[in-house]
Amino acid sequence: MKSNPYISVIMPTFNSDKSIEKTLLSIRNQDYPQDKIEILVIDGGSTDTTIAFAKKYDCVILNNAKKLPEFAKEIGFNAAKGDYCIFLDSDEILEKQDCFSNRIRLFTENPNIKNVFSSAVKTPGSFPSIVKYMNHTGDPFSFTLYRVNNTERIRDYSKKYKHNETNSYCCYYFSDTDVLPLIDAQGNMFETKLARNIYEKSTDKINFTSSVFDQMVSVTKCAGVVKNDSCIHADPSNLAKFLRKLDFRVKNNLSSTKAAVGFSSRAKINKRLSIKKYLFIPYCLFIVPLLADTIYIMIKDRAPYFIWHFFLSYFILFDIILTYFKKIFVKNTLDIKTYG
Repeated sequence: MKSNPYISVIMPTFNSDKSIEKTLLSIRNQDYPQDKIEILVIDGGSTDTTIAFAKKYDCVILNNAKKLPEFAKEIGFNAAKGDYCIFLDSDEILEKQDCFSNRIRLFTENPNIKNVFSSAVKTPGSFPSIVKYMNHTGDPFSFTLYRVNNTERIRDYSKKYKHNETNSYCCYYFSDTDVLPLIDAQGNMFETKLARNIYEKSTDKINFTSSVFDQMVSVTKCAGVVKNDSCIHADPSNLAKFLRKLDFRVKNNLSSTKAAVGFSSRAKINKRLSIKKYLFIPYCLFIVPLLADTIYIMIKDRAPYFIWHFFLSYFILFDIILTYFKKIFVKNTLDIKTYG
């Protein structure tokens, strides 16, 4: 392997000027050689100063005519020149300056590992409790299926999966019966060569980059994580924005369009997910499991913000029911037109 492989950072954007500069700084401040890093900003038509920031930090700017971040990832993946790619959203900040160098070291020392993900998702201290909840769970539906605290990934994954651990990193090994971890963006780094091989053979290319971790790990059966390699998710959301995001995810996954992304895309690979998803309805309807779970996590993880889980689970449940109703009885109601 080359001593300093080329790295492509793939970053979807749309009116991201409130967060993108800190993200770009975290890349340009890496101790890894900057001439071995390209930043691909794939923009969905920003009308703010997002593009100006991208130019300031010497990014390659690509146009995403379809606007949605899933299409942006595919555009960036096809344009990437790197030996390794990393998906990083415009509000996700690399905490450590040695993130890239440590990950390349893990790849080099473990040739069977083709994916390396962030050890934790952190929230800036001043951000509201709804953002802390979002970073902890992803969303209520995801938490119910995956049962992982994203702020303590190594702790939780080491209980769920076979692994080898050193002072610097953990390598996880998966069986065909395992539900693979929920790793989407937030710094998922992967070997481009294997990803392209799988992509070219795929009959569902449009969804590849929405589930690249699952696509690759279902082949390699392993993935790695560097210790203390956190991603800071500085999502500028409030409750209203998060509810819109949850609604977007519901409609995106229940849409009748060919671009089934998110959970729908992962469920095609993780067959157990297709079964486990039905647990969400009784989990909410019987009230006691949801209430007991909420109290348990609040105490176990010392996370008072987890109280949001109880109320947001019902929002998801009613949104699923309403969306199914519209899908069956009303035409053209599930067109996804927002960025998500």
